[in-house]
Amino acid sequence: MILLIDNYDSFTFNVYDILRTFRRKILIVSKIKGKLSKKIKLICIGPGTGNPKDYKKIKNLISRYYKKIPILGICLGHQIICSFFGLKITKVKKIQHGLLTKIKLKRDEITNNIPRKILVNQYNSLAIKESKNKDIKFLSTRKKEVMIIKHKKFPIIGIQFHPDSFICKYGRKIIINFIKKNEIFKKI
Repeated sequence: MILLIDNYDSFTFNVYDILRTFRRKILIVSKIKGKLSKKIKLICIGPGTGNPKDYKKIKNLISRYYKKIPILGICLGHQIICSFFGLKITKVKKIQHGLLTKIKLKRDEITNNIPRKILVNQYNSLAIKESKNKDIKFLSTRKKEVMIIKHKKFPIIGIQFHPDSFICKYGRKIIINFIKKNEIFKKI
């Protein structure tokens, strides 16, 4: 089962559409309550509005489960994960709502079989600043703003852009690579 946290964003159902391809039951929630079912094999923190500092319940969820359950964060979800691991959030110099951006990917299992340079679709007014962090590996940055992270030890990734956007040709592949690498589901 996949837990998809809906942060009241219209892109949540594009994320749902990607997750549906894994043929698993998807539980969509907008409010975090109590403990998670042992059937949850993946937590996806979806996009949304606001500042990651305002999402204490999601940070508590990360704190409780990041060593046990793989976590994928998209846009706001990425920012919440990065904030949880101590990375600095800043306002972007130029608001990125619906803009196409070219990013460069570092080689990793998550970026396997994807060109080094890809076009992505951003919808963010906040960004994570690239900085030293003992727990986090940066798979893509653009102008010192972090586009993709992964945890060095635990199965956690954050994606600043919208891999669920139809314009982002390789977003789905990044998510599939993450799922396969961590053997979250035995058959995909």
